[in-house]
Amino acid sequence: ASEDARDRGRVWWALMAEADARGSRLLRISLPAGAPRRGLWWDPSHPGHALDLQPVSGGHSAVFATFDPAGRSRWYLASGRITRDRFEASKDGLQLMRRDPVLSTPKSDPRHAGRISIDFAVDARHPACRTRRASATQLAVLTIVADQRRLDWCIEPVATPGGIPEADVNGTWYGGANDSGWGLSVHASGEGDARLLSAMLYFHDSEGWPRWAMGAARAGDHGATLTMHDYRQSCRGCMDAKLSAQALGDLRLRPGGWCAQPELRADIDLAGDPSLVFQRVETPLSRLTEARCH
Repeated sequence: ASEDARDRGRVWWALMAEADARGSRLLRISLPAGAPRRGLWWDPSHPGHALDLQPVSGGHSAVFATFDPAGRSRWYLASGRITRDRFEASKDGLQLMRRDPVLSTPKSDPRHAGRISIDFAVDARHPACRTRRASATQLAVLTIVADQRRLDWCIEPVATPGGIPEADVNGTWYGGANDSGWGLSVHASGEGDARLLSAMLYFHDSEGWPRWAMGAARAGDHGATLTMHDYRQSCRGCMDAKLSAQALGDLRLRPGGWCAQPELRADIDLAGDPSLVFQRVETPLSRLTEARCH
């Protein structure tokens, strides 16, 4: 495979048994562009932020995990389609879904509405990628305009151990029609003793603001117990902004089923911070993400 980041992992070289008409035994093979990798993407020069890209019915969902001006975790949501290597959001744009403490259903807060686009047709020569010397085989430029700031970041998929479990639980899940407004993005990777389960939980705090928590743990035959952490940023936008983590509690995941029909149950007990309490008892989850196999 070509090691040139500009080839984006799509160029391979094969050694032929006989030389061609030009006397060369090297054959250059260019592969067609594939779909952008689902799951978490990030810009390593901006730690603590992530884009969760998932294929869903009718297109893709994109959750941007970031921080508010006070450094507290916050997430925004968009849905749209990827056409000609570019994600464009629907007419709703980038939304901040806030929950009224009295009501149960989160609603979009127009004061925090924004715009999002993702350009997957870039390579390491793009100015945003060249600035940080990006070298991943898949790159994209994430553009976000929200809350009086504009971001143009060169993002790449978060690297995880190779391997996919027999029951592919990777993707976004939620509590079903009677328990909506929150979500859980799961990534299972690795094989044998190196199996890993990581998760991003999207929920709301006691004042109805969207918050996120993250955790990861080694997985066994019966799932894993993840300690979920809330993250805070000391200075939003600062080059040397420090992150601090606070343990909130445990998320116990129990996967099952098989590739085309995966199952996932979650027991969530986050009570380490009175303002960030979120609990569910042995809840069967419903999947939002399109399955890899059918």
